[in-house]
Amino acid sequence: MKYNYEKFFEKKLKELAKEEMILDVGGGSPFQKGMAKYKKIFEGKNFKTLDVSAEYKPDIVGDIHNLPVSDNVVGAILCKSVLEHLEDPARAVSEMHRALKPGGKVLVYTHFIYPYHARRDPLAGGYKDYFRFTEDGMNHLFRNFSKDCRYGIRKASGLKGLRPGGGVIKITEYNSPKQIEIFHK
Repeated sequence: MKYNYEKFFEKKLKELAKEEMILDVGGGSPFQKGMAKYKKIFEGKNFKTLDVSAEYKPDIVGDIHNLPVSDNVVGAILCKSVLEHLEDPARAVSEMHRALKPGGKVLVYTHFIYPYHARRDPLAGGYKDYFRFTEDGMNHLFRNFSKDCRYGIRKASGLKGLRPGGGVIKITEYNSPKQIEIFHK
């Protein structure tokens, strides 16, 4: 059976869209980073982007290491290709956990094997490229979330001669541990 990344990702986005408030952390301007084709999924929802750089024109200018939202208010968080660019991904994950409401969800998309891809120009929304994550690393970062997680892996044609955009992509969905309490009540 052939793995279909697009169907997997769209299915997970539809899960996020069941929530009223969705925060796309590090998403730049609304529906940037390949998200334009999914805009219809979020119609009628409070979908906001947060980015540290005002140059991208996000809905909220803020730092994922210190999210400018109250505790337990966000229904779902999308974190697409962000963790590898953060100085302290553990702090960012902790902040996502704090911001999620009971039963909230976070969809994380990050790289395992991928070419270096920093943007050095701070006037153009520059960012650095610090990390790559293994399954063990992701499990460690999200250890305070429930263990109800699913992985989807998209493989390039092989590890020899990786081309830009090739490699292995890890998509992880974690549910807030508070959701376990809701399911067991």
